[in-house]
Amino acid sequence: MENVGLDKRRVIWTVKDDEIVDFELDKEKSKLLHEDEMTVLPAKDFSKFENKFSLLGSESLQAGMVLCVSPYDDSVYIPADQAVEIVAIEKSALTTTFCSYLGAKSVKSKNIKIEQENSNLDVKGGGSTPAGVKGNVGYSESEEKKLKNRLEINAEFIGGEPDLDAAQVFLKANRLDSDPVLRQLYNLVKHSGNKLTTISKMVTLTSSVQNTMSIVANIQFPAARINFDLNKVKSRRVEIAAELVIEF
Repeated sequence: MENVGLDKRRVIWTVKDDEIVDFELDKEKSKLLHEDEMTVLPAKDFSKFENKFSLLGSESLQAGMVLCVSPYDDSVYIPADQAVEIVAIEKSALTTTFCSYLGAKSVKSKNIKIEQENSNLDVKGGGSTPAGVKGNVGYSESEEKKLKNRLEINAEFIGGEPDLDAAQVFLKANRLDSDPVLRQLYNLVKHSGNKLTTISKMVTLTSSVQNTMSIVANIQFPAARINFDLNKVKSRRVEIAAELVIEF
């Protein structure tokens, strides 16, 4: 892992040691060992991974996991079946911290939108072919409610003068400097001679992980070697956004 470039390790698939041998002997399966944006990690190398990287959403590595690199930190990985939700939670927390650097007195979520787009996929044979009937791959009402509760923001600060240098460093360090909403908010605070007191903004929470999820969806994993519902990950596209009310 030490010598594997980021492009090659955007996605990591953990496997048993004997599965590597099986893949090398099978012409079709061996293609998985040479995916441009994925690294196959055998069990014997799990300790090397754990010494260099952090894992969110799971206590330890197990064979059959598919991991996505965090869009905010190259040293952090997230299980693919939890990636959208965890990235959304991370983005909401980072946005709140960013607002505190801008001198905000409070940050509150007014409305959280979860949009789901399902595809008809069948991965029983390891592929992604159209199925005759759309499966139930969306969030249930209780799951959606639980997720919204986890994403809810209600933060209050003492407030004060913005620390613009620290805010800019924070954006860059967490790869948020290309986020148009956060950049706009930064510029409003920086350049406004008429002090900003309240603003409401819709912030996207999952756009940064969509490219990686597309990579996962396009890799032909053998479903029997994956320890989660691969069909759900491949067939569901979720976009999450939150309307934030920020007071200064």
